[in-house]
Amino acid sequence: MHGEEVGALVIVGGVMLGAMSIGGGYLAGILRSRQRQSIAEMIQRERIAMIERGTEPDKLPAMQSHPLWAAIENGAVTERQLAARRRQGLIVAGMLFTCFGLALGLLLSKVAGDEVWAVGGLPLSIGVALLVSSTFIKAE
Repeated sequence: MHGEEVGALVIVGGVMLGAMSIGGGYLAGILRSRQRQSIAEMIQRERIAMIERGTEPDKLPAMQSHPLWAAIENGAVTERQLAARRRQGLIVAGMLFTCFGLALGLLLSKVAGDEVWAVGGLPLSIGVALLVSSTFIKAE
């Protein structure tokens, strides 16, 4: 294989990898949303069944909102802890993308020649953007 053919294969592979990553993220979000919705529906059905059996609605436990907001209201988690967790997630993802972009650029420069190394610039720039955005999350 010549350098141009390897470069074309690397670009096509990178595009396919990116498309699969984005598609997987969308799929995971959709599945998580459907799971939360089914749990909420199940809780509501249980409440309706209890009311139909004669339980007074005032004696039933209150409907909870999102578990995260319930944890904040109960004092189990503070806003500061949530911010620290968000910041940590951005830093981890930023480091992952930055290192992947650097490694991909170096690998392509060695394997395919000097013209293709810039393909690693996309994940590198995403990683740098995530790292920069982690600095904007304030602890308070």
